[in-house]
Amino acid sequence: MSPLTVDYAPLRNFPKLFLLYIWIGRAKMILLRLVFLAVLGVVVGWAIIVIIALQNSSFQAAPTTTESYNFFESYSCGNDASGSCSEFNIILYLIVAVYVVKVIPWIWMNYAWSNFAKLNHFHREIDRKRAKELTTVPSFNKNVSNWSSTPLTRNINGIGIVFFTRCYKEGGLLRWREWKMDTVIKLELPVSLPHIVINARSNEKARASNMTTRYESDMRFQFEGVNGAHYDAYAARSDQSTALQVFTPDVLEVLYYKLPETDIEIQDNAIWLVQRYKVLNDKVASELFDTSIELYAQISKQIKFIKL
Repeated sequence: MSPLTVDYAPLRNFPKLFLLYIWIGRAKMILLRLVFLAVLGVVVGWAIIVIIALQNSSFQAAPTTTESYNFFESYSCGNDASGSCSEFNIILYLIVAVYVVKVIPWIWMNYAWSNFAKLNHFHREIDRKRAKELTTVPSFNKNVSNWSSTPLTRNINGIGIVFFTRCYKEGGLLRWREWKMDTVIKLELPVSLPHIVINARSNEKARASNMTTRYESDMRFQFEGVNGAHYDAYAARSDQSTALQVFTPDVLEVLYYKLPETDIEIQDNAIWLVQRYKVLNDKVASELFDTSIELYAQISKQIKFIKL
């Protein structure tokens, strides 16, 4: 198989842009929380005034709702009877500014992605329905908030390739809900294979996209060789022998020593390599492309050997 020639230079600054996108998102979340606390303070303060007024109603006339609101508004906004609150307005202006600024790294990342496609003669699939089909990986959690880049397609060395990134949110009540990135490459296999999922244990910090709980216990099996212990493998019991014949110790050695945090999924004549927790850049893309082509050659060799 001839050497793979792809210019990865346009992707060199991708991590910096993505990090900037994340930090702007953090600033936005801080400001939104400040607004929430400010509104909560106004509501609680107004409620306290009403309660005190009701408790004193037997001694004097209770203040009207308008009087209570005006009193607390003037107090919370620096005794400004006009009702304007400069601190609150500043926060609102900052939120609007953050939303505008957040678009800049997103546009820049899209430019780098388009430039990479143009330099390397990839086709950008802009049709929304077709793009969704190309970026769908069977075991991805559909309930996770996510978006994918415009998929790039090309035939390299006779192999149909789809290349894209998938961004999704992780976190919860006690930690930041931040965007994470997976880099995905899909290859067309020469024959159809059963559904096989290979989950790398070294990326178990990927909670939102973890695939280990999606399958029945009888579908889980172990690969042979010293590298087999690094993966959780899943397939129907009737297909496990085929998986063991395709992913021999030699094939797993290529995968583990070059892309140890990569998950693999096979269904029909497609194989997906999902590089987790490494933001796309020129080095990550180069490693993923080169290893996927090498892995494709190894799998094709096994397919011919076992005469599938």
